[in-house]
Amino acid sequence: MSNSAEICPFCNGFLGVESVIGIPINKLIVIKTENFVVVPDCAPLMEGHFLIVSKEHYPCFGAMPPELLLEAVTIKREIRHKLTSAYCAPVFFEHGPVVCDTAIAGSCVDHAHLHCLPVGKEFSSLIMPSREPEELTEFWKLAEYTRNGLSYLFYESREGDMDIYPLDAENDDVPPQHLRHAAARILSMPNWNWRDISKKPDYGDVVRTRILRAVEEMLMVDPIDKLGWISV
Repeated sequence: MSNSAEICPFCNGFLGVESVIGIPINKLIVIKTENFVVVPDCAPLMEGHFLIVSKEHYPCFGAMPPELLLEAVTIKREIRHKLTSAYCAPVFFEHGPVVCDTAIAGSCVDHAHLHCLPVGKEFSSLIMPSREPEELTEFWKLAEYTRNGLSYLFYESREGDMDIYPLDAENDDVPPQHLRHAAARILSMPNWNWRDISKKPDYGDVVRTRILRAVEEMLMVDPIDKLGWISV
């Protein structure tokens, strides 16, 4: 196992997630398939903030084989259905580093995780205001950027339109949690840093309660199709 996997909060049975939230991971999973789980963000920007996380350690979704990306599309469709039913239509976003442990153009946690946020506003204009994104016609095409040695910022709108901002490791020094920061700005939240949020004195009373309520809401929504789902 790589050093990244050894210290990764999403590896080793999601022990890092459990330690932050203080709840066993099996009580937090809302969808589980052969290769992915959907769990709440441990420092949600709002109620209903979930993550699609790979079971194996990949630096980003673009680094996955095609069959996993196709599986992720099915999960994404299901999460869109559940979040729209429980809250509102979500946006999806990912800061995808081309390799783990990259100091530049890397994410805060270099284990593939796609944010699912039921926010009522778009924030794509805040991602890289000085640059036009490239249109992504199919989710699996993320792999083309990774194969070309590019990290990226991925954003999918509430309507399902997908954009990607390729990142050059030599010229694009994007800070960790950049997309969380953009989302927090549209929500008028002063703090977007998940580490800071997880250390707040009221985490147990406020944030954990919000997380558990969101899990309950999601589990109450009937799935579109149970094919391939593993019982949770």
